[in-house]
Amino acid sequence: MSSKPVKKERHNMRMYEEDYQKLVYWSDRFGMDRTEFLICAMHHYIKWKNGDYDLPSAEIQRLNQMVDAVNNLAVNQENLQRTIISGFDAMMGIIRGSNYLVEDEDGSLD
Repeated sequence: MSSKPVKKERHNMRMYEEDYQKLVYWSDRFGMDRTEFLICAMHHYIKWKNGDYDLPSAEIQRLNQMVDAVNNLAVNQENLQRTIISGFDAMMGIIRGSNYLVEDEDGSLD
């Protein structure tokens, strides 16, 4: 038989009327008493500050979309680099001569 933790500590606080009305509204909306709501809110805030939270699906989808875009840019840059290097290699081969594409010219127009 497990024993339920006992609440021993007590803390009283004063708050502005507007904040109290928000507390009452949201605790009622979630079906919690005010103390339970404040404790849950505190735990949620601590997790949020520590970055320990689940991302909503829209944020995950957008993040995946941006990662895909960066990956596409990397592949495009790599292909462009390969094309430029092979093009310059071909031009250097033609300029150096001894290539089947370059014929010796004797100066005549025939």
